[in-house]
Amino acid sequence: MKKILFIALALGATVLEACTNCDDDGMTSNATIPVTQTKQPLEVVAHINGHQTMSRAVNNDWEANDSIGLFDMENRGYPGTTTICTNTKFVYSDSLSKFVTAEPIYIKDPTRTYSFLAYYPYCAKPKEKEFDYISTATEEAQKPNDFLVATGKTSSNSNVLTLNFKHIMIRLVVRIYASEDCGFGKNEFKNARLMLATLPYITKMDLTNPNKSLECLGPRQRTFTGKAYDDYVEYIIYMPKIACGEDIVTHFCFGKGDEFFATRLPYGSFKQSYEYIFNLKPKRKQLETISKSEKPIADWVHTEAQEPDIEQKVQYHPF
Repeated sequence: MKKILFIALALGATVLEACTNCDDDGMTSNATIPVTQTKQPLEVVAHINGHQTMSRAVNNDWEANDSIGLFDMENRGYPGTTTICTNTKFVYSDSLSKFVTAEPIYIKDPTRTYSFLAYYPYCAKPKEKEFDYISTATEEAQKPNDFLVATGKTSSNSNVLTLNFKHIMIRLVVRIYASEDCGFGKNEFKNARLMLATLPYITKMDLTNPNKSLECLGPRQRTFTGKAYDDYVEYIIYMPKIACGEDIVTHFCFGKGDEFFATRLPYGSFKQSYEYIFNLKPKRKQLETISKSEKPIADWVHTEAQEPDIEQKVQYHPF
């Protein structure tokens, strides 16, 4: 009996030593585990908070069920033998405070870096995204046109992809102030309409290449309704920066008589990811410029305007 026990112990020690030193059958020690055996799904960290990068329309954070699409940059986003993901959908989980996907993505070679492109909001055909201007020109209504893009890279032996999203649209803010001389008072605010007569109009956008317009039609007139404040009506419109169009011919009317006041907005000089604010006042068939400003988008959360100096010297933009 003692002899049999000794043989069993000897065999056990031999097997244990073999398992400790083997490299190919998956039973390695922690010191020799290949990277492929510890692959983790790609984790996406997407920033839009103002202190980290650009913010978004209406608020400064992601909301539950917000969806982004993710491409890796191999083969320029088209399927191929080295492609990791092609328009993979990630959905923001409010409870987890991060983006998750039903189709986990694994890095094929953890020893190298991979480049990715992401966009918001997700759509099935991001290279042919249908676009249309939203007639209710208030901030909340414009949210579907708040397109964002981001690029990022994974580092060696890391499964974390950090994306800093930025705006690819132009934010146009037009404020029309009361003008009693022209009969435009607070009672007329609710009937006021802004018409952009030569608005560059496109039918499709390529969200994976935001500087490209697949199809541009124009000019076309669009009518917008705004939001009334104490002494002005505000119109907020999100629009893409595309090649066609120089100036936007702007008509403003109110009341039953539909009396028009006009000016031009220099669309040709607008820059992507910028906000342009025009404070205007009807006078002598024109819209006088009280003041105007432009700035890179840093915060798109609405704050009510400070009243401009109506009596200051104005600039004319003849129709």
